[in-house]
Amino acid sequence: MILTEDLKEELREPLGKLYCSIYEIVIPEGRKLVTVGDRVSYNCITTELKPSLLVYDGREKREFTDSETRLVLDSYADIRHIVLNPSGMITKELQKMIKKSLSYKAACAIFINGEDDLAAFQIFLDYPLGTVVLYGQQDKGIVFVEIDENIKNKCKELRSKMKRA
Repeated sequence: MILTEDLKEELREPLGKLYCSIYEIVIPEGRKLVTVGDRVSYNCITTELKPSLLVYDGREKREFTDSETRLVLDSYADIRHIVLNPSGMITKELQKMIKKSLSYKAACAIFINGEDDLAAFQIFLDYPLGTVVLYGQQDKGIVFVEIDENIKNKCKELRSKMKRA
């Protein structure tokens, strides 16, 4: 799926509640946690929030992530995958890995060779209701989304407007 120009603006708005700090966030007990983005994933791991899935691309603000952050992310999960996902797209390979991650009992990391920006969108579609997803909003903070029917329906509507790859 390919993001169209008119959808780029719509997706720049946070799809959930925006927080300034990881320390403000409380994950409801018993909820599955998923993180998207290098800094958000790193902050969760180092503050004892344990994502069952983390998705990252080795970049922050288009620059390579520092070596300490990359080491923490690369060594976190028991199961690791590398997928190709160019900017502005959600490849079939990424879709497949996100779906596959649902079957794992251990923590999973997906490193994206390309860009992770649209991964949360696919997670909203595939992961069960009640899953908490945290992703970064550049220069603003961390977006907290608890997947519900409204977010799934919004993502289905947006997906219908994307171009097929």
